[in-house]
Amino acid sequence: PVGYTSVYFWIPIKRISGYKVLQYESKIIQNNGTYGASEDFNVAAIGAGSVVNGTMQYVRDSLHRNETGWTLHTVDISGLPYVDYILLFGVDGSPAYRNIKLLRS
Repeated sequence: PVGYTSVYFWIPIKRISGYKVLQYESKIIQNNGTYGASEDFNVAAIGAGSVVNGTMQYVRDSLHRNETGWTLHTVDISGLPYVDYILLFGVDGSPAYRNIKLLRS
C-alpha cells in the first residue's frame, strides 16, 4: 500500500454531440490493502469531458468503492455540449472498466 494515489486518465475521441448518458461497468481487480490504520479507497469511476473555449468541462460519476464484481453504472452527461474525452478515474487499487457506451437517452 502506498496511500492516496488518484489518477485522471483522459482518452481523446472524435468530437461527438447529442449524447446524454455514459454507461459502463467497473470493478476493482486488485485491492490496495491498508495505509496506516485504515483501508485504502479502491475507487473506480468514469466521466466525459468537453473542451469549451480552451477550458476543460467534465462530468464524473460518483465514486464506486471496493466493487469486486462487474457493476453497471450510468452517468448523466446532458450538461456537456459535446464529448471530446472519456475520463477514467481511480484511487488506489486496480480499477477495471468495460462496455463503455455513450447513449442518446
